[in-house]
Amino acid sequence: MPDRQGRLYCFDAATGERLWRAKFGRNCTGSPTYGDGKIYLSSVHGYFHILDANNNGKPISRKRFQPADPKFDVEVQGSAAIANGCVYFGTTEEFYCLGKYQHVDVSLPPLPAIPSSNPTGKPAQLQVIPTEVNLTAGQRIEFKAKLYDENGQFIKTTPVDLKPSAMKAGPGLGEGVTLPILKGEIEGTSFTAPKISEGQSGTLLATAGDLQASVRVRQVPSSPYFEDFESTGPGLIPGGWTNAQLRYVTTTLDDGNTVLMKTARIAVPFYRQWYGFIGTPDMAGYTISADVMGKQVRDNLPNMGVTAHRYILQLVGNEQKLRVSAWDAMPRVAKETDFDWEPDTWYRLKMTIRTDKDRTHVLGKVWKKDDSEPSDWNLTLIDENPNLTGPPGIYGSALGIQPPKTGTPIYYDNISVE
Repeated sequence: MPDRQGRLYCFDAATGERLWRAKFGRNCTGSPTYGDGKIYLSSVHGYFHILDANNNGKPISRKRFQPADPKFDVEVQGSAAIANGCVYFGTTEEFYCLGKYQHVDVSLPPLPAIPSSNPTGKPAQLQVIPTEVNLTAGQRIEFKAKLYDENGQFIKTTPVDLKPSAMKAGPGLGEGVTLPILKGEIEGTSFTAPKISEGQSGTLLATAGDLQASVRVRQVPSSPYFEDFESTGPGLIPGGWTNAQLRYVTTTLDDGNTVLMKTARIAVPFYRQWYGFIGTPDMAGYTISADVMGKQVRDNLPNMGVTAHRYILQLVGNEQKLRVSAWDAMPRVAKETDFDWEPDTWYRLKMTIRTDKDRTHVLGKVWKKDDSEPSDWNLTLIDENPNLTGPPGIYGSALGIQPPKTGTPIYYDNISVE
């Protein structure tokens, strides 16, 4: 198996003993594929590797793919497939076949039989179905519970007692904070989310005899939505948000205002540069607005913005630009304009999405928070391969992180979705 640092590990399937470790590249997201004594695998930044499975993963071949447009990188994210004497794999630009086609008749072994139940077994594990749920205000869900023995064999279904609880505190929250207990109505094995506009996150604890299991519950904020973080308090994540752990946390500024902060401690890309989502992937046709402020650290200013329909409107700090794009890492479509902005100053970002069957109109504007909203849009992007849906949220990229030195924090306030 590979890890995210581009190392491949080989283990004895019977004992779990590690047989060897081989360094092959960087950041692998696909699975290795074995065939004819060779291991085929990719690394994200444009490489495809062939290793010798019989010689401790020694490199046999390595190929880097060059982009058609030098402004972008070629990525190889997936796994190879083998069929009829050929190895198949794809990049973000092309699809490849290695070898010469030779038809091979393959017979697959039959699937193993599903183990029979063990109705007289001793319960060792409680399973609640579903174990994670997304709910909207007033939505009701029914749960089922099953008992299993120590070997994982099903015994029987069982009634359970449900009790609301707080979500388990994860890393990145303020020291000593208390997470709120889940609100809602429990009736037997059903749960009904309360009719509140704000979102919430919490846990349902299920008990059957001496066994316990938990269900993670997310209640999605209702639209229209407004959040100024004052009721949330410092050291927490707004209720109902996703993708925020270790990336965003509320904090109180010197003027007493509670805001959301993009953290700037971890240099790993998917913590340094990421989104925080408010809604659900099927949302469409809305406007999102937010106040944003960035700090300068050494020679760096952050990138900060909002996202809607999987588009990003952001102030690009070191380039002093206002940019709208689809996926910042490798923009499929993008448009930008010069915009000089200052650190330690609040700005208001606004993005609205208008869709039809053939295209999306993405409109964005920005102005200083204390000024009047301009009537004209700074940017209008027409996307003829449109993103028809996508959740609202915020985006931030903290720059200049040099652990243990922190980078450029970003602050967000007065977020609205309508």
